[in-house]
Amino acid sequence: MKYRKTKTYKLAMEVLIRSKDNYKHWPRGNGYLVDQIRRASSSVVFNLAEGNGKRGKKERKRFFRMAKASVCEMAAIYDVAYHLELIDGAEDTIMQDKLDHLAALLELYQ
Repeated sequence: MKYRKTKTYKLAMEVLIRSKDNYKHWPRGNGYLVDQIRRASSSVVFNLAEGNGKRGKKERKRFFRMAKASVCEMAAIYDVAYHLELIDGAEDTIMQDKLDHLAALLELYQ
């Protein structure tokens, strides 16, 4: 699949893996955030892949919009994680920068 070689897909996978590396250290009682970030990070990858499998331009764009919406959701989750002191400021900045870049790349698909 050609989309797996794109900068966008690689960055989406990087964000998913780094998110896992972050949330696996979060203390018990934060399962709701872990579930949200798992779903959102997976959704970015899944919708990007599915959008690339669609032929119709309108339908492709719909999946890319959903992927971008999940990126926005992840940014909010990282805001919450930072304010709940689950991640430090440096990690929040790194993740927000990666998510901003990913959102910008997804915007090019539309």
